[in-house]
Amino acid sequence: MEFAERLKTLRKQVKLTQAQIAEKLNISQQAYASWERGVKKPSKEKVKQLEQILDVPIGYFTEPEIVRLYNTLSGEGK
Repeated sequence: MEFAERLKTLRKQVKLTQAQIAEKLNISQQAYASWERGVKKPSKEKVKQLEQILDVPIGYFTEPEIVRLYNTLSGEGK
């Protein structure tokens, strides 16, 4: 799943509007919407803020899914 799709899905799961997240990030709703449409990508700092706002692990948007899955394994599973 691409960044834009993941972002939109998570936002809907936590029941926040684009405007609410944009306000928390101190950006315009239009700028945020461009991320969800895949037109633009946020800076690394904004990605970190998004992970906090959406309550997901650090690296959720930046690590490939296989790495995230690997990191959830126990020591024996690795």
